[in-house]
Amino acid sequence: MREQGLIVHNRLYWGLLLLALGLGLGLGLDRAWIASVPETEDWATPARIGKRSDPVNPFTTPPRLPAGAGHGGVTRPNAAAFPSQTTAAPSLHKTGALPCALEIERGGRSILRDCDPGAPLNRGEAGARSFLSTHAASLGLSEDLVDLQTVEVKNGIAGTRTLFAQTIDGLAVHDAYVSVNQGPDGSVETVYSTYRPLTATAPAAPSLARRAAEEAAQRAAGITDLRHPSRSELVWLAAPGSRARLTWRLLIYSDEPLGDFLTLVDDATSKVVLQENRIAFATGSGLVYQPNPIQTSGQTSLSDNNDNASVALDAERVNVTLLGLDASFDTLRGEFVDLVSLSGGLNVPDAQEPSRVYAYSRDDERFEQTVVYAVVDALQRRFHTLGFDDQSGVANGIRDFPTLAHAHWNNEDQSFYSTGDNAIHFGRGGVDDAEDGDIIVHEFGHAVQYDQNACWGGSDMGAMGEGFGDYLAASFFAGAGDATFQSAHAACVGEWDASSYSSSNPPCLRRVDGNKVYPDDLVGSVHADGEIWSAALWDIRQVLGPDITDQLVLEHHFLLPCNASMTDAGNQLIQADLDLNGGAHDAAIRTALCDRGILSGSTCIPPSALTLTQSRSPDPPVAGQDVSLTLTATNSSTGALTGVILSAAVPTGGAYIAGSASDGGSESAGTITWLAVDLGPGEQVQRSFSILLDPGGGSMALFEDDMESGSGHWTIDHDQGAEDWALDTAQPHAGSTSWYAQDPSSISDQRLTTATPITVEPGSTLSFWHAYDTESGFDGGVVESSIDAGITWTDLGGASTQNGYNDTISSTYNSPIAGRTAFTGNSAGYVETTVDLASLSGTSALIRFRMTSDSSVSGSGWRVDDVLAARIVTLASTFTASGGASSTSTSIANVQPPPPNSAPQLVNNNGLILDQGSNAPIDSTLLLVTDANAGDVLTYTVTTDPTQGTLTPTSGFTQTQIDDNQVSYEHDGSSALSDSFEFAVSDGNGGTIGASTFAITITPVNHPPVLGLSALPDAMVNSLYVVTLSPSDPDAGDSLTVFLDAAPSWLNNLSDEGGGQWSLTGIAPTSAVGSTSVTLRVRDSGSPFLEDTVTLPLVVQPSPAAVPSLGALGRLLSVAAMLMLATTLSGLRAKNQSRRAS
Repeated sequence: MREQGLIVHNRLYWGLLLLALGLGLGLGLDRAWIASVPETEDWATPARIGKRSDPVNPFTTPPRLPAGAGHGGVTRPNAAAFPSQTTAAPSLHKTGALPCALEIERGGRSILRDCDPGAPLNRGEAGARSFLSTHAASLGLSEDLVDLQTVEVKNGIAGTRTLFAQTIDGLAVHDAYVSVNQGPDGSVETVYSTYRPLTATAPAAPSLARRAAEEAAQRAAGITDLRHPSRSELVWLAAPGSRARLTWRLLIYSDEPLGDFLTLVDDATSKVVLQENRIAFATGSGLVYQPNPIQTSGQTSLSDNNDNASVALDAERVNVTLLGLDASFDTLRGEFVDLVSLSGGLNVPDAQEPSRVYAYSRDDERFEQTVVYAVVDALQRRFHTLGFDDQSGVANGIRDFPTLAHAHWNNEDQSFYSTGDNAIHFGRGGVDDAEDGDIIVHEFGHAVQYDQNACWGGSDMGAMGEGFGDYLAASFFAGAGDATFQSAHAACVGEWDASSYSSSNPPCLRRVDGNKVYPDDLVGSVHADGEIWSAALWDIRQVLGPDITDQLVLEHHFLLPCNASMTDAGNQLIQADLDLNGGAHDAAIRTALCDRGILSGSTCIPPSALTLTQSRSPDPPVAGQDVSLTLTATNSSTGALTGVILSAAVPTGGAYIAGSASDGGSESAGTITWLAVDLGPGEQVQRSFSILLDPGGGSMALFEDDMESGSGHWTIDHDQGAEDWALDTAQPHAGSTSWYAQDPSSISDQRLTTATPITVEPGSTLSFWHAYDTESGFDGGVVESSIDAGITWTDLGGASTQNGYNDTISSTYNSPIAGRTAFTGNSAGYVETTVDLASLSGTSALIRFRMTSDSSVSGSGWRVDDVLAARIVTLASTFTASGGASSTSTSIANVQPPPPNSAPQLVNNNGLILDQGSNAPIDSTLLLVTDANAGDVLTYTVTTDPTQGTLTPTSGFTQTQIDDNQVSYEHDGSSALSDSFEFAVSDGNGGTIGASTFAITITPVNHPPVLGLSALPDAMVNSLYVVTLSPSDPDAGDSLTVFLDAAPSWLNNLSDEGGGQWSLTGIAPTSAVGSTSVTLRVRDSGSPFLEDTVTLPLVVQPSPAAVPSLGALGRLLSVAAMLMLATTLSGLRAKNQSRRAS
């Protein structure tokens, strides 16, 4: 009992010392330990062997997450190994707890923040425990908190932090802490917790002797000699299935190989579950210039002295910590810079120090290597502090890998970056360029821009590249060196390099505070023109400070188009500020850019709030079809916005439909622009245009299974072991079923393979939801593909674009995938992984999930659900506001595939009825074909022409033309009363309508008759008056009848003389002398009949002068003549009637 009490007492004491020393080493509180044996030293936890480490200064750079870790929120593990996913959970607390925002990171860490203040809490342990007790359920803590041991309480100027360590049966749990941060009033601001409910798998008494654990640790590291006695303690280690395994934690101080090997050895199996070399992956040291001797001394008279050392020059060297050195080498090769692997250049010795102390005089060629390493590494870590980091959250790192560099490339006074070898090269003509930190940063700046933007170059980009390099150097080293010198010359770049050729005082390669303006001072030299850009950035820095400006400058590089001008870049700087800071610094940025002429006119007016929102129709868009894109611009400010110019880029993958821009918009060179508008407070306008999307398949699922329809889409098999994947209903991601592979304590190799190959098309991705809880670093799963029916398999992990592999499987203990990266450890619930299938494009590939385990220690296993392989085609539409307000809206939607082609359908074929000799349109009420596929063009092909008229167009017309009354038929006027044409229809996509007949019915037309008489001759008193009529009718076959409607009484004899002629006769008496009129009418036999009526004047003249009387004989002869005439006329009438009857 006495010994156990001593162990507990010493454990707490050692833990406090460990924490304190851990803080001093800057390795992060989450790495502090609670010790359990009498030896008391701090053990800071470096990176695992085989993984990249980042031991950084906590005062400059936050600790980095392990590779693959991110900040995507998922639910924490509970009694069930794989809970559902969530990104944030509001107050999962017990009744009475105050609402808080809960975020759970992929690695399982919980963050509780934004809690309602509630009743005041005491600052320190009591208040922290009170709060944790209230929110224990939210954080998964035990309600009584008896397993939380207080490590320390720290007070800052305003806040207090209380740190607790998780324990089980009095022993610490490795890396399990709860930290409570309180504000000055005692309110809890943030809680960070790596606590996890665990159940011990064995008593807190070791079965493995301490010496045996140390021997296992030494064997794993290949240690042959020790520098100091080893340290060891018993701890609990979180294991799969919410279990805790008793584990020896040791720190082996090795002399050969050199290192401080932190090792965890499983007490039950003697298995080394973790081993790290704190020294090899932590730091070295070296003497360097920071950035150069003139800036640090303020003495502008210093000279290179032919590269010789001097007391003055060596005095300006400073000793720095070299971070990230590679454990496998004793040269300057590390996490972010590699000075030894670049082929070519001058043959000079490499800096090589087993002690990791690189202390050289400046006349030693290895000195320049040390300077380059220190500067590039520090600059890269600076980027991390600004948020550019591939390892945390969304991968957004900038050259987040070792950059190749050569400190002595040639003897020229010229350094450069080349895309040919993706490396930076330094000349040593004059002052060695690699001795001047400004030059190093400048050249690295070029490498940065090419890494950020693949199309860097063209237009002003060359000048902006030089300007950025100068700005970056001035900004990075602004706080370094002699304060008096820097107060006047912080804008001077490359003082040391320029000392060999510049006569200015101080000597400057260039300055970043010049007075050049754009575009007036452009001279066509990238270095000279770059001074405009560097000065603009420096002006912004003077107002916003280094952190905000550096972050904005780096961020905007991602946004620049090819061949960008400085104006383009200025606009993207403003956009970057809007993205990162909600536009908080808009006015300062515009002022600086406008002062330099980079922006001008209305763009120099800071915008009021303008909200841009988009909609599209149809939504989602469909490949090969029209899409209407609509922008709603709303003035959300309290003031008026004047002269707002709205524009839009024609999206890639579509063609602008001419004339479709609303409100007078016009398209030119791929940009639609509308006239400027004024918007009052709260007022909004809409602008729209349409495009025709490119044809193609659109986004389409190639393979999809939600695991709810059985196992038919998969095959299962195993190699080693007897375990197999199985459908399981315990913890699906969605629905009721997922595939599950267990993690046994024996060697196993379980494979879940698609039953048939997936035809992979360009642009395809694989996504799946999965949850794993395996023995970390020893058991895990991989995703593989095969294009040869399963004969050979290729790992797809390297193509992951989201939530990829997170660790390497140990090469010990005979794992089937030993040495490979994999999904291993605990995913803290379901996560979605996405894999780019570009390497499989054009193939038919099997996909399999492969779960493996080694020879000892079991876990819970791996679950896979909701698998989707799909081709992704997107439509990105961007609207922009400029002028009186600036804003940009970009919307991205997946383009859907067109629906399966349907054959066209003949809906109306009603024929045409028209009058004889007329023209009539054929519209959609007469002839209509429809198609279920929107966008199909329905084309008519006339296979047999009409014979009694003309069709216009004669063939090849479309349904749209019919709908618009642009198709017509004209009858030739013949007596034929019917016509037709035959046609077929195609939709252009394989759908057709076979030969069909369109009937045309001709309606006869009755034309009016014509009397054919325009005037009457004069009549003579007592003389026989005869008028002959010859009426006509254009309608052949019509019979005609003539009527005498009005005439003097003496003119009443109307006779049909046959042959289409009529006669009107009579003898005018003397009393008829004078003027009168006659009305005649002709009627045809049509139905209805038509008539022609004519009224004509008639003049009756007196008889000529009387001749001598013939007496009775004369009168007798006259009467006889009249009788003869009457008889003749009567005979003609009878003959004509006989002809008609026949």
